[in-house]
Amino acid sequence: MTEYTYINNAYWDPPEESANNYAAALQKAIYFYQQQRSGVLPDNNTVIWRGDSFLGDGADVGLNLTGGYFNDGGYLKLGLPIASTVMTLAWSVYEYQSIFDNIGQLDEILDAIKWGTDYLIRCHPTQDEYYFQVGDISRVNDWRGPVESAHMFFNRPSYKVNDTHGGSAVTAATAAALALSSIIFNETDPDYALTLLTHAEQLDNLAWNMLSDDYYNNHSLPDYQSFNGFWDELSTSGILLYMKTDNTTYLEKAENATRNWPKDGSYFEYRETHSWDDMHYIAQIFLSRETSNQTYVESIERNLDYWLPSGGISYTPGGLAYCNPSWAGEGSLRFATNAAFLASLWSDDLNCTPANSSNYRNFAESQINYTLGENPYNRSYLIGFGNSSWQNISHRTAHGSWMGSISDPEENRHILYGALVGGPRSSSDFWNNQRSIKEETGVACDYNAGYIGALAKMTGLYGGFPHIDFPNASWFRPKNITDLEYYGNAVVMYNGTISTEISVDLTNHGTWPAKVADMLSYRYYLNLTEVFEANYSIDDITINLVSEGGISITVSNLIHLFNNTYYVVVDYTGVEIYPGQDDTNAKESTLTFSLPSGALNSEWDPTNDWSFQGLNSTRYASEYIPVYDDNVLVYGKAPNNDTTPPDAPTGLVAAPISDSQIGLDWNDNVESDFDIYRIYRSIISGFTPNISNRINQTVSSDYSDNGLNPNTIYYYLIIAVDTNGNPSTESNQGSATTNPDNTPPDAPTGLVAAPISDSQIGLDWNDNVESDFDIYRIYRSTISGFTPNISNL
Repeated sequence: MTEYTYINNAYWDPPEESANNYAAALQKAIYFYQQQRSGVLPDNNTVIWRGDSFLGDGADVGLNLTGGYFNDGGYLKLGLPIASTVMTLAWSVYEYQSIFDNIGQLDEILDAIKWGTDYLIRCHPTQDEYYFQVGDISRVNDWRGPVESAHMFFNRPSYKVNDTHGGSAVTAATAAALALSSIIFNETDPDYALTLLTHAEQLDNLAWNMLSDDYYNNHSLPDYQSFNGFWDELSTSGILLYMKTDNTTYLEKAENATRNWPKDGSYFEYRETHSWDDMHYIAQIFLSRETSNQTYVESIERNLDYWLPSGGISYTPGGLAYCNPSWAGEGSLRFATNAAFLASLWSDDLNCTPANSSNYRNFAESQINYTLGENPYNRSYLIGFGNSSWQNISHRTAHGSWMGSISDPEENRHILYGALVGGPRSSSDFWNNQRSIKEETGVACDYNAGYIGALAKMTGLYGGFPHIDFPNASWFRPKNITDLEYYGNAVVMYNGTISTEISVDLTNHGTWPAKVADMLSYRYYLNLTEVFEANYSIDDITINLVSEGGISITVSNLIHLFNNTYYVVVDYTGVEIYPGQDDTNAKESTLTFSLPSGALNSEWDPTNDWSFQGLNSTRYASEYIPVYDDNVLVYGKAPNNDTTPPDAPTGLVAAPISDSQIGLDWNDNVESDFDIYRIYRSIISGFTPNISNRINQTVSSDYSDNGLNPNTIYYYLIIAVDTNGNPSTESNQGSATTNPDNTPPDAPTGLVAAPISDSQIGLDWNDNVESDFDIYRIYRSTISGFTPNISNL
């Protein structure tokens, strides 16, 4: 296959918002789960870049195990973290239902919970078995593309536990999730709540019957084994079933299970917090409420005190309470926000020691505000929230690679709204904004779960307003400034006296959403005026089609459009083209049009053909070779009788706005069939506008070009295009120089010098974290108070 040419990504940011709009942050954090859905998406799906995925899940065992959530930015559905996620989301509603309701987000979070519980029920087809995992864990890092085409690369084995294949932790965690969900659905859907309870009780019983995690640990993804054992999950399912049923047997079982909780000395473990692997921090809160046992109260506050400043946990200079246990290896923000959730709700609990309440609340607020921008970067770790939030995070579908590559394309094609990233991996606040560093830029369902509870509390305290227009089109990257989806990537292979040979790579880089396309076709248009003037007919034209690798495609006879314009249809129906890798995202065909041997050169002229426009020896995505999906136009345009181009734009003026922005303005085109302006940019005067230097298109006669380099001269041209696709000649050339960047970086701080030997001194100072930092210059003198200059550099 060959190299491709794309329209350059233009500068674009979603609408801005205040960092202390906690209701909007909560709204987006809930929305994150819509982007994680697997299976058949509902008719009211609002994620325009997500489609159905893995519709065969469970087929290997004769069941329907579709639905549920992808655990993170990959393709696996993992029972233990998803059960913990659903249970924690339900807990947020249990504690703060009125807050969700007041800001219009109750239906949204209940929908997110039900999408999870529907799947968990599906994984429990009989009372003595539970399917805890779907996906091939041996190939978890093999390929990086969108979930909508991932089934073309992966098998989807299903794994279950039963009486003889132990998995008590995942089974009891699911029982806990369904039990608490049964409580919160009881008022709005009592029949569904009863179904949830039935499954919860059966799963709790199965977990006690197994009392083992051996099979689960031997077959789960190694990073998601039950490191903490199963007693914490058993106590949690027990106390929640007691709360639902008032059956004291469940309370007794819950308290019995606490005797086996991991210990830190003589205390219950207290140096971490709630996570998908450890539910005892939740269980002891519910147990304290139901029993008033001071042992649980003391354990809760021992844990929360540990998280306070000077309580024992490490703090970063920027104020993050840093916890990243060895079994996890990632997700420091997940732990901090889970601890914030526990601290928030305990600060209001009747059993909370009054003197501690404000400390716990202050701690919780500091951690949430850190994630929303009160950190050394002054940027939000909640994707798509606040100003200039991070975007190139580790999520394969949001990245949208058509090559199965982590680096291609360079920029994520979608914003993963509401995702909390893993965060710093050390206690220095340093964070790598690189897609390849999953430990820091990765996301996961359980990352958001406790975070939502803490954000709900902040919303209750400080208010804010959700966006009434979210998630409408203005929040998504417009297609017209991104790389293309479906197109014919064409090149002239041969152009002779009586024939022309064109190669077309029919391409699927789809991402709104991605899909496996098997009904694509393209049309190639010819103007046969010179052929007919030489007394030839269409019967004298030979059409030959050659396909790549022998794929089964067809070409039609010449079809009359109007006057002397004809076209052929090259039909790929039945050929699967999809974003995946080099040999799947495009399929090549070669078309040859020929007159009989002996025809004169003047009798064959492709330069007047509609589809020959712009073609040469370099491939490019020709808009004059329109592409169709199931006979619906998806890219390009066909010719019509109007061949009169619009007037060239006039009066183009360019002026600098800042060190990274230039403003353009030109005279309006008032022609009735005007469609768009195309904007071209170069750093070379007198350049020729083409697809490689087109930066955007617009319907207005002004434009702001952003993301430029300081103190650099840029040249611009504008071309008008009418509704029939006729381009004008180019405008006058405009040029401007961006302002110089005159803002110096902050002075280095914390310089320390120390002798290393009799001929060597070591220097150390604090890092500069400014985005435009380049180098440090080091000066030396034997005189104190010296002035740095070139002589002592």
